[in-house]
Amino acid sequence: MAILSEIVRFILPPTKAKATEFHKLRQHVAQAYNVRDQYFGNTIRTGAPGVRVRGDEMCWVIHWPQDSSLAENAELKAQLRQLTLPSSEGGTTDGKNRDVTSLLFRFEDSQVPELKKALESPLCEFAINNLTPNHPRGDAAFVTSMHKTFTDCYYTRGFVGGNWAYALNTVDKTEGVVVPVVDDLGGGAAAAVDAATSQDETAQRKGEIPQDERRLACYYLGWETVEDHRAYTKTPLFREEIDKLSPYFAPGTGAWYVRFEKH
Repeated sequence: MAILSEIVRFILPPTKAKATEFHKLRQHVAQAYNVRDQYFGNTIRTGAPGVRVRGDEMCWVIHWPQDSSLAENAELKAQLRQLTLPSSEGGTTDGKNRDVTSLLFRFEDSQVPELKKALESPLCEFAINNLTPNHPRGDAAFVTSMHKTFTDCYYTRGFVGGNWAYALNTVDKTEGVVVPVVDDLGGGAAAAVDAATSQDETAQRKGEIPQDERRLACYYLGWETVEDHRAYTKTPLFREEIDKLSPYFAPGTGAWYVRFEKH
Protein backbone atom coordinates (compact mmCIF):
# COMPACT_ATOMS: atom_id res chain seq x y z
CA MET A 1 0.00 0.00 0.00
CA ALA A 2 1.04 3.58 -0.56
CA ILE A 3 -0.13 7.14 -0.07
CA LEU A 4 0.15 10.19 -2.28
CA SER A 5 1.56 13.24 -0.53
CA GLU A 6 0.50 16.41 -2.32
CA ILE A 7 2.08 19.80 -1.61
CA VAL A 8 -0.33 22.56 -2.65
CA ARG A 9 0.79 26.20 -2.55
CA PHE A 10 -1.40 29.25 -3.08
CA ILE A 11 -2.04 32.78 -1.81
CA LEU A 12 -4.62 32.78 0.99
CA PRO A 13 -5.99 36.29 1.62
CA PRO A 14 -5.47 37.24 5.29
CA THR A 15 -9.13 37.59 6.20
CA LYS A 16 -11.27 35.73 8.71
CA ALA A 17 -13.77 34.83 6.00
CA LYS A 18 -11.10 33.20 3.83
CA ALA A 19 -9.61 31.35 6.81
CA THR A 20 -13.07 29.96 7.55
CA GLU A 21 -13.55 28.99 3.91
CA PHE A 22 -10.21 27.19 3.87
CA HIS A 23 -11.12 25.35 7.08
CA LYS A 24 -14.37 24.16 5.50
CA LEU A 25 -12.47 22.95 2.44
CA ARG A 26 -10.10 20.92 4.61
CA GLN A 27 -13.06 19.46 6.48
CA HIS A 28 -14.65 18.44 3.19
CA VAL A 29 -11.43 16.78 2.01
CA ALA A 30 -11.20 14.83 5.28
CA GLN A 31 -14.80 13.67 5.30
CA ALA A 32 -15.51 13.08 1.62
CA TYR A 33 -12.18 11.51 0.66
CA ASN A 34 -11.18 9.70 3.87
CA VAL A 35 -8.08 11.87 4.26
CA ARG A 36 -6.67 11.55 7.77
CA ASP A 37 -3.55 13.70 7.51
CA GLN A 38 -3.57 17.34 6.38
CA TYR A 39 -1.07 20.03 7.34
CA PHE A 40 -1.10 23.76 6.58
CA GLY A 41 1.03 26.82 7.26
CA ASN A 42 2.66 29.83 5.63
CA THR A 43 5.89 29.39 3.73
CA ILE A 44 9.05 30.87 5.23
CA ARG A 45 11.97 32.02 3.10
CA THR A 46 15.32 30.39 3.86
CA GLY A 47 17.33 33.39 2.68
CA ALA A 48 19.16 31.26 0.13
CA PRO A 49 18.69 31.35 -3.66
CA GLY A 50 16.72 28.59 -5.31
CA VAL A 51 13.01 27.86 -5.02
CA ARG A 52 10.89 31.02 -5.16
CA VAL A 53 8.55 31.44 -2.20
CA ARG A 54 6.33 34.24 -0.91
CA GLY A 55 5.80 35.16 2.71
CA ASP A 56 2.02 35.30 2.23
CA GLU A 57 1.83 31.91 0.53
CA MET A 58 -0.07 29.02 2.09
CA CYS A 59 1.48 25.55 1.98
CA TRP A 60 -1.06 22.73 2.31
CA VAL A 61 0.04 19.09 2.48
CA ILE A 62 -2.59 16.41 1.88
CA HIS A 63 -1.99 12.68 2.31
CA TRP A 64 -4.37 10.92 -0.06
CA PRO A 65 -5.10 7.28 0.85
CA GLN A 66 -5.55 6.26 -2.79
CA ASP A 67 -4.52 7.43 -6.25
CA SER A 68 -6.21 10.81 -6.13
CA SER A 69 -5.17 14.42 -5.77
CA LEU A 70 -6.61 17.90 -5.56
CA ALA A 71 -4.99 18.70 -8.90
CA GLU A 72 -7.19 16.09 -10.63
CA ASN A 73 -10.44 16.73 -8.75
CA ALA A 74 -12.81 19.18 -10.45
CA GLU A 75 -15.01 19.53 -7.35
CA LEU A 76 -12.11 20.49 -5.09
CA LYS A 77 -10.60 22.81 -7.67
CA ALA A 78 -13.92 24.64 -7.90
CA GLN A 79 -13.88 25.16 -4.13
CA LEU A 80 -10.25 26.23 -4.09
CA ARG A 81 -11.09 28.73 -6.83
CA GLN A 82 -13.01 30.78 -4.27
CA LEU A 83 -9.77 31.35 -2.37
CA THR A 84 -7.89 32.65 -5.42
CA LEU A 85 -10.35 35.01 -7.12
CA PRO A 86 -9.67 38.76 -7.52
CA SER A 87 -10.80 40.86 -4.57
CA SER A 88 -13.79 42.17 -6.52
CA GLU A 89 -15.07 38.60 -6.49
CA GLY A 90 -14.07 37.85 -2.93
CA GLY A 91 -10.51 36.66 -3.48
CA THR A 92 -6.97 38.02 -3.18
CA THR A 93 -6.67 41.49 -1.69
CA ASP A 94 -4.49 42.93 -4.47
CA GLY A 95 -6.99 42.02 -7.19
CA LYS A 96 -4.64 39.63 -8.99
CA ASN A 97 -5.10 35.94 -9.63
CA ARG A 98 -2.41 33.78 -8.07
CA ASP A 99 -1.31 30.42 -9.36
CA VAL A 100 -2.17 27.37 -7.32
CA THR A 101 0.64 24.83 -7.64
CA SER A 102 0.92 21.13 -6.86
CA LEU A 103 3.79 18.73 -6.29
CA LEU A 104 2.87 15.06 -5.92
CA PHE A 105 4.91 12.26 -4.31
CA ARG A 106 4.27 8.59 -3.55
CA PHE A 107 5.36 7.04 -0.25
CA GLU A 108 4.96 3.47 0.95
CA ASP A 109 3.00 3.01 4.18
CA SER A 110 6.23 2.00 5.94
CA GLN A 111 7.72 5.42 5.13
CA VAL A 112 4.82 7.45 6.51
CA PRO A 113 5.76 7.46 10.24
CA GLU A 114 9.10 9.19 9.54
CA LEU A 115 7.43 11.46 6.98
CA LYS A 116 4.92 12.61 9.60
CA LYS A 117 7.76 13.39 12.00
CA ALA A 118 8.94 16.06 9.56
CA LEU A 119 5.47 17.52 9.04
CA GLU A 120 4.76 17.57 12.78
CA SER A 121 8.17 18.93 13.80
CA PRO A 122 8.64 22.52 15.03
CA LEU A 123 10.05 23.41 11.59
CA CYS A 124 9.57 21.46 8.35
CA GLU A 125 12.05 22.05 5.55
CA PHE A 126 11.25 21.11 1.97
CA ALA A 127 14.59 20.70 0.19
CA ILE A 128 14.35 20.42 -3.60
CA ASN A 129 17.08 18.79 -5.67
CA ASN A 130 16.22 19.61 -9.27
CA LEU A 131 18.50 17.30 -11.24
CA THR A 132 19.79 18.00 -14.74
CA PRO A 133 18.63 15.71 -17.57
CA ASN A 134 22.15 14.26 -17.87
CA HIS A 135 22.51 13.19 -14.23
CA PRO A 136 23.89 9.63 -13.88
CA ARG A 137 20.61 8.04 -12.77
CA GLY A 138 21.90 4.49 -13.21
CA ASP A 139 25.16 5.01 -11.34
CA ALA A 140 25.16 3.18 -8.00
CA ALA A 141 27.33 5.81 -6.29
CA PHE A 142 24.99 8.60 -7.40
CA VAL A 143 21.92 6.71 -6.20
CA THR A 144 23.63 6.13 -2.85
CA SER A 145 24.48 9.83 -2.49
CA MET A 146 20.89 10.88 -3.21
CA HIS A 147 19.70 8.78 -0.27
CA LYS A 148 22.68 9.33 2.02
CA THR A 149 22.30 13.12 1.86
CA PHE A 150 19.01 12.43 3.67
CA THR A 151 20.08 9.70 6.12
CA ASP A 152 23.15 11.71 7.22
CA CYS A 153 20.72 14.20 8.80
CA TYR A 154 20.02 11.65 11.55
CA TYR A 155 23.57 12.16 12.84
CA THR A 156 23.15 15.86 13.50
CA ARG A 157 21.68 17.79 16.39
CA GLY A 158 18.13 19.02 16.06
CA PHE A 159 16.99 16.70 13.28
CA VAL A 160 13.58 15.16 13.98
CA GLY A 161 12.89 12.88 11.01
CA GLY A 162 11.62 12.85 7.46
CA ASN A 163 11.71 11.11 4.09
CA TRP A 164 12.10 11.86 0.42
CA ALA A 165 10.82 10.93 -3.04
CA TYR A 166 10.81 11.99 -6.68
CA ALA A 167 7.89 14.07 -7.96
CA LEU A 168 5.29 12.17 -9.97
CA ASN A 169 3.83 15.15 -11.83
CA THR A 170 6.84 17.17 -13.06
CA VAL A 171 10.53 16.77 -13.88
CA ASP A 172 11.63 20.37 -13.46
CA LYS A 173 8.90 22.71 -12.14
CA THR A 174 10.37 23.27 -8.68
CA GLU A 175 7.51 25.53 -7.60
CA GLY A 176 4.98 22.89 -8.62
CA VAL A 177 2.65 22.29 -11.54
CA VAL A 178 0.06 25.03 -11.98
CA VAL A 179 -3.43 23.77 -11.13
CA PRO A 180 -6.05 25.30 -13.48
CA VAL A 181 -8.49 26.33 -10.76
CA VAL A 182 -9.91 29.43 -12.47
CA ASP A 183 -11.09 27.74 -15.66
CA ASP A 184 -11.09 23.97 -15.50
CA LEU A 185 -10.17 22.69 -18.95
CA GLY A 186 -10.69 19.02 -18.21
CA GLY A 187 -7.76 18.46 -15.90
CA GLY A 188 -4.99 19.79 -18.14
CA ALA A 189 -4.86 17.42 -21.10
CA ALA A 190 -1.52 18.84 -22.23
CA ALA A 191 0.06 17.42 -19.09
CA ALA A 192 -1.18 13.89 -19.73
CA VAL A 193 1.44 11.19 -20.21
CA ASP A 194 0.88 7.91 -22.03
CA ALA A 195 1.13 5.54 -19.06
CA ALA A 196 1.27 2.54 -21.35
CA THR A 197 4.86 3.39 -22.24
CA SER A 198 5.93 3.34 -18.61
CA GLN A 199 7.94 0.45 -17.20
CA ASP A 200 6.66 1.36 -13.75
CA GLU A 201 3.59 -0.78 -13.14
CA THR A 202 2.24 1.73 -10.62
CA ALA A 203 2.30 4.61 -13.09
CA GLN A 204 -1.39 4.41 -13.99
CA ARG A 205 -2.37 7.92 -13.02
CA LYS A 206 -3.01 10.51 -15.68
CA GLY A 207 0.06 12.66 -16.16
CA GLU A 208 2.38 10.57 -13.97
CA ILE A 209 6.06 10.75 -14.94
CA PRO A 210 7.52 7.28 -15.71
CA GLN A 211 9.76 6.07 -12.91
CA ASP A 212 12.99 6.11 -14.90
CA GLU A 213 12.40 9.72 -16.01
CA ARG A 214 11.77 11.30 -12.61
CA ARG A 215 14.43 13.79 -11.53
CA LEU A 216 12.88 16.36 -9.19
CA ALA A 217 13.54 15.12 -5.66
CA CYS A 218 11.93 16.59 -2.56
CA TYR A 219 13.22 15.92 0.95
CA TYR A 220 10.74 16.45 3.79
CA LEU A 221 13.04 17.30 6.73
CA GLY A 222 11.98 18.04 10.30
CA TRP A 223 14.07 20.31 12.54
CA GLU A 224 13.82 21.63 16.07
CA THR A 225 14.97 25.10 14.98
CA VAL A 226 16.19 27.05 11.96
CA GLU A 227 19.54 27.40 13.73
CA ASP A 228 19.93 23.62 13.94
CA HIS A 229 19.52 23.32 10.19
CA ARG A 230 21.84 26.22 9.42
CA ALA A 231 24.51 24.81 11.73
CA TYR A 232 24.30 21.47 9.93
CA THR A 233 24.83 23.08 6.51
CA LYS A 234 28.25 24.28 7.72
CA THR A 235 29.50 20.80 8.65
CA PRO A 236 31.71 18.41 6.64
CA LEU A 237 28.99 15.75 6.93
CA PHE A 238 26.54 17.97 5.05
CA ARG A 239 29.08 18.83 2.35
CA GLU A 240 30.16 15.22 1.85
CA GLU A 241 27.24 14.22 -0.37
CA ILE A 242 26.17 17.68 -1.55
CA ASP A 243 29.56 18.18 -3.19
CA LYS A 244 29.07 14.93 -5.12
CA LEU A 245 25.55 15.83 -6.22
CA SER A 246 25.87 19.57 -6.88
CA PRO A 247 27.35 19.24 -10.41
CA TYR A 248 23.95 17.85 -11.39
CA PHE A 249 21.79 20.49 -9.68
CA ALA A 250 19.68 22.46 -12.14
CA PRO A 251 18.28 25.97 -11.50
CA GLY A 252 15.53 25.94 -8.92
CA THR A 253 17.36 23.67 -6.50
CA GLY A 254 16.73 25.12 -3.06
CA ALA A 255 14.44 24.95 -0.05
CA TRP A 256 11.69 26.57 1.99
CA TYR A 257 10.40 26.16 5.54
CA VAL A 258 6.91 25.80 7.02
CA ARG A 259 5.67 25.69 10.62
CA PHE A 260 2.68 23.45 10.14
CA GLU A 261 -0.58 23.06 11.97
CA LYS A 262 -2.33 19.72 11.63
CA HIS A 263 -5.96 19.83 10.56
